[in-house]
Amino acid sequence: MVASICIIAAEQSTVSKIIALLDKQAYRTTCLTGKSALALFLEQSPETVDLLILDCDLFTENSAAPPNKITPETTPVLFLKGPDTPANSVTHGLKSGWYDFIDPKSDLQCLEARISVLLKVRILQKRLDRAASDNSFVADMSHDLRNPLHGVLSYAKFGIKKGESGQLTDEKSRHYYQNIKTSGNRLLEMIEDLIFLAKLNIDRIQFDIIQRDLGTVTLGVISTFSKMIEEGQLSIAHNEPTTPVQGHFDSRQISNVIHRFVNSCLQSSEAPISLSLAVETLDPASATYAILNQPAIRFSLHQQKAGFSGKRLDDIKTLFNQDGRVKSGLGQIGFNFAVCQRIIARHGGHIQIDSDGDSDIILEFILPIEQPSG
Repeated sequence: MVASICIIAAEQSTVSKIIALLDKQAYRTTCLTGKSALALFLEQSPETVDLLILDCDLFTENSAAPPNKITPETTPVLFLKGPDTPANSVTHGLKSGWYDFIDPKSDLQCLEARISVLLKVRILQKRLDRAASDNSFVADMSHDLRNPLHGVLSYAKFGIKKGESGQLTDEKSRHYYQNIKTSGNRLLEMIEDLIFLAKLNIDRIQFDIIQRDLGTVTLGVISTFSKMIEEGQLSIAHNEPTTPVQGHFDSRQISNVIHRFVNSCLQSSEAPISLSLAVETLDPASATYAILNQPAIRFSLHQQKAGFSGKRLDDIKTLFNQDGRVKSGLGQIGFNFAVCQRIIARHGGHIQIDSDGDSDIILEFILPIEQPSG
């Protein structure tokens, strides 16, 4: 969806410079200029505003309409402010992290980056609000979600303070924005998983379960890590069955599970990481076969010197073997495994994690060969 930006400034020349800089961006812009611009905005504000760009010079003449009375609570603000305008004169009542400053005479080269960060903050908050519809689940995960969000807001606050004191160098600015981006991306991934889990819980995800070859799907996932393999950060050994390992499953969702298995190993250990993957059709005489009590196929991942502590291993076993709820503190790995647990359950399969020796782990799932009923 195209972001809607409203620009309110005292001078048309300032608006023209901003429009020229945003010309190549896919933003929908509304512009109001002149001393009565604020009054016009209050009278005929656009139906949807994703970001406000407000000229601080207008507030010296419109003290009866401070920014917190003009801007919706969920709309971030980029203030156009010269070095002589005190920041606290316009930020009172606004949420920390939801506003930034830029000097229209000297800093407009940073305009796109600052707009991008503020819009990302808004998107993250909207997605968090959507995920909050499952209150009990979000309550369990509130600590893990707050960490990256706190990173976004903290580095934005650092940047604002340094800017106010004239100490915000280009190097420091890049450092803050990079940390905001990193924290924002991490939070975005966690929220995406939250939404996906919520949809899985209420059967909103459609599964295309037909007969497929698990070996082919596994090779496809391995290919997505080719760059890490080439750079020596990851090595993957994979068995090559002489016959297809066929079962009934959704290839996209099972690829998702395998990908998450590998990513969880990457997140818990330092490179280089060595993994062994295997796919097979279960022998009816094997103990694993008895778990489903029907013909089945198995995928297994063996990691040497894994970074899982004994407590984390126990927590993940609980996650797999009970109701699949993510316990606070498992973070992104907990999300990964919660998604995996639900996907495999929807296939009528079984998923587990075991330790092998002091530091090795084995992650595996089994799937029925036949089409599940229902």
